[in-house]
Amino acid sequence: IRENLLKNVGKKFIDIAKKADGFLAAEDYKTAVQYYNTALKYNPADKYVKTNKGIALFKAGNFKEAIDLFLSLIKEDSFFAPAIFNLADIYYSLEKYNDAIIYYEKAVEVDPDDIRSMINLGSVYVKSNSYNKGVDIFQKVIAKMPNSPDAYYNLGIIYADYLFDKSKAVYYFNKYLEFDSDSKSADEVREWLKMLE
Repeated sequence: IRENLLKNVGKKFIDIAKKADGFLAAEDYKTAVQYYNTALKYNPADKYVKTNKGIALFKAGNFKEAIDLFLSLIKEDSFFAPAIFNLADIYYSLEKYNDAIIYYEKAVEVDPDDIRSMINLGSVYVKSNSYNKGVDIFQKVIAKMPNSPDAYYNLGIIYADYLFDKSKAVYYFNKYLEFDSDSKSADEVREWLKMLE
């Protein structure tokens, strides 16, 4: 009987968590949070459901609650990359750049191959006027992933708008176009190149 009961609880948890994920994907964040809360009644320790609940809270504008949830996840497991990354994203979106830097640096420390965290770290360095640190990070991204249009794009902007090195800006914008010539940003880059020539 106990084994069947545990199977039933596990199945209910999975079904409810999947429904919550569907609401999250559909951008119905309030309903997603409600379903995540229900799922967590069946399995209160599930870090991934808590993470998705935190994302839904953040997207719904409940920043403090989302921050508190991610901090509690990090307190439980200081190497839990999804909580670290999402906390950094929240701080970045709230323009709390020093806090964002702390958590993006930690995300990169936990997973040195996480290109998305590296790109966001480089971007937040630029937002906080640490242009050379941003350059260093984007160069590291290129070393790990030589076909990363985001890194080339950001380096082009840094050299065009902040470090005023026209030749490097042109070089990086052209490299960007090698890897992403059809996007909306590609048209923007072509305009920059016209102005720089």
